[in-house]
Amino acid sequence: MKLNFFLLLLFISSPAFFSQTVSRPSLCDSTKTMGEQFTPENSELFIGQELYLPPVLHHDSGPVLFSKDSTGGDIDKKYYTIVSVLKGDAREQLKQVKAVNRCGSRYKDLVKAQWDDLIIHTVFVLRENKADLSHPTFLYWVVCQSKYPPYCYSNFDAFFPTAYFEKQKQVYLNQEIILLRDKSKWLCIDVSVLGNRDTNTHETSYALFCVLKNEKRDQLQLTPSWDPAKRSFMTAREYNRLEHANRNQKEQLFQTEKDKKEKFEAECTTRFGARKGALIAEGKIEPGMTTDMCKAAWGAPWDQSKTTTPGSSKETWSYNWNYTLFFENGLLVIIRH
Repeated sequence: MKLNFFLLLLFISSPAFFSQTVSRPSLCDSTKTMGEQFTPENSELFIGQELYLPPVLHHDSGPVLFSKDSTGGDIDKKYYTIVSVLKGDAREQLKQVKAVNRCGSRYKDLVKAQWDDLIIHTVFVLRENKADLSHPTFLYWVVCQSKYPPYCYSNFDAFFPTAYFEKQKQVYLNQEIILLRDKSKWLCIDVSVLGNRDTNTHETSYALFCVLKNEKRDQLQLTPSWDPAKRSFMTAREYNRLEHANRNQKEQLFQTEKDKKEKFEAECTTRFGARKGALIAEGKIEPGMTTDMCKAAWGAPWDQSKTTTPGSSKETWSYNWNYTLFFENGLLVIIRH
């Protein structure tokens, strides 16, 4: 027992014991879609996230999906949870588990040359939520990018994060909405996931839409955005909060400018006296002022010249082609306009 106690003390007192600190991992932002926050480096950020795969209208052009169950039912219209991320050579691992293509059929064969034209960023392993836990059904979502134009990702808008959907419902549903283009008032009566089919590629993309209705019973379907520069609407509560913040900012800016002006006036009065200091603080000049006074009032000229003779000096300052100041022995004598 003494030996075990000694070894325990030795372990605890070792530097390695105290160096094992783990920072809190980053969390998935439920206000953004997966595509808006995904990078190959943060793939594990999404483990545990529930996704919904809406109907895939054209499986040849859909997201690249593999499964070990080739005889199972439809893979779409179901909920999945990201349970892990494949490490290493993802393509080789898919071969080893004998995964078969279920969608994105242009990459059906894992040995075909089309795969050489892809950059595979990660492979999410998804478990079907309603599957038998003793025999879970796994889906492998290959997030990839073409090496050639248009360099597109693997249909991030094919899956829909349920946390994102629930968050948007919480924020917008049954809330008063301000349309930013004209400041009109609306009511959000529904939050829905709607699909859009590209007639050229046959790909189906999905996006979340807020259905807005006004007093005239007009309706709009608009997509919320987390990016302030792309937002077309916001809740009245947030709009009023930002307006209040803007007013505070304006008041603060006004006070800052006022303080700056008062400080400049005090400095001018101290340097040049009460009368001339007040004029200079207002940006005004008059004959008899020195070059320092004129520079303090108007700033440096865009052009100037100076001639010196025994006993006297003359300077000419030009401002914006419209005004020319003439100085003799350092004093302003003529203002030409």
